Amino acid sequence: MINYQEEIKHFKPSLDVDNIEDAIAGMNLTDMNDLMMQLVRNAAESGARGQGERRTPAEEDAAFDRKVNES
Repeated sequence: MINYQEEIKHFKPSLDVDNIEDAIAGMNLTDMNDLMMQLVRNAAESGARGQGERRTPAEEDAAFDRKVNES
């Protein structure tokens, strides 16, 4: 039978996990919430411009890049 108390005494955490956690926490990653907020902003801006005045895909990309770089 496994003696869990004895096994816990021998446990040593992996240093790689700690390093990875620090690296991930330090990164500024775009998550789903950021993407959804950008879509909502784009839709609001497009609606304000009128039906026939939508931005080109290149303009959309440039606007998105500006917003991402601002944060």
